[in-house]
Amino acid sequence: GIIASFEDLTHIWDSTEDVEPAADHNELFTDLHEYRNHSGVDDSPEVQNLLKEYQDKKYIKIFESYQAAVKYVGADLILSKILLIEMNKFDAASSSVIKRLRTVLDFASSGITDATELRYKTELPKAVDAIADALDLMTQCGPDEQLELLVLDVVDAFWLIPTKMCERRFMATQVKNRYIIFERTAQGSRSASLSFCTFIGLVGRCVQSLFYLPALDESGARSPFDLCMQIYIDDPLSVLKGTPYKRDLAVCVLIAAKLALGLPLAFHKAKRGQELPWIGVTLSINQSRAHMDA
Repeated sequence: GIIASFEDLTHIWDSTEDVEPAADHNELFTDLHEYRNHSGVDDSPEVQNLLKEYQDKKYIKIFESYQAAVKYVGADLILSKILLIEMNKFDAASSSVIKRLRTVLDFASSGITDATELRYKTELPKAVDAIADALDLMTQCGPDEQLELLVLDVVDAFWLIPTKMCERRFMATQVKNRYIIFERTAQGSRSASLSFCTFIGLVGRCVQSLFYLPALDESGARSPFDLCMQIYIDDPLSVLKGTPYKRDLAVCVLIAAKLALGLPLAFHKAKRGQELPWIGVTLSINQSRAHMDA
């Protein structure tokens, strides 16, 4: 979205009103003598641990000198500061809320946000869409069939999308005396959500097609599927219908398909049942009722 455009998405997403970027990326500049990271970042052991983890996963490259980093990307770096965000996440394994740090590049501080083009906006599901799926499947339940919910997240979701080499000079930061180039979509960039939503939307359609039942479609059923998916950025939800055996089989097919497409799955956080949390609400379903609590 800075140098490379998203023109291929013209017939996929709706267009935004603010098409043109507010600044010219050619005019961006980082004064290395004046650059300072946000307070506490350089001396944070948590940041060092996260950078080591990202480096081991080949999400970032770390250079000991500015010249080496410039040689790699082929141009001067535009450095953005690092923001540390503390997030509270529900851990299914321990049934408790755990605190976790996330690094976000502060692209506003470097002017990159204003220089980023955002031509399209994604369309995200709402909790009522999941309720609608459940109601549709509910009308097709046989005597021995039940509904069930499944949440199985993708590990390091945004990190799965590589950045183009021509834009990596803008995906850079400095921690102490080392220079870091982000080779994957960095959280904090204006187009990160658009990139990942486009990718995961295609994955979702491919996987959803495996549960299409022509006989149901021809019969005029409210849903031609026995498993319906909703994906809110990196939070997927599936509503399943069938006997225990059929639901187990559907879960196996879902997992196998995502693994075959190269998605790392967070099995340790997976949740399955007739009541579970999703995008800020608690969903509960049975054979005759679908309900959500905020």
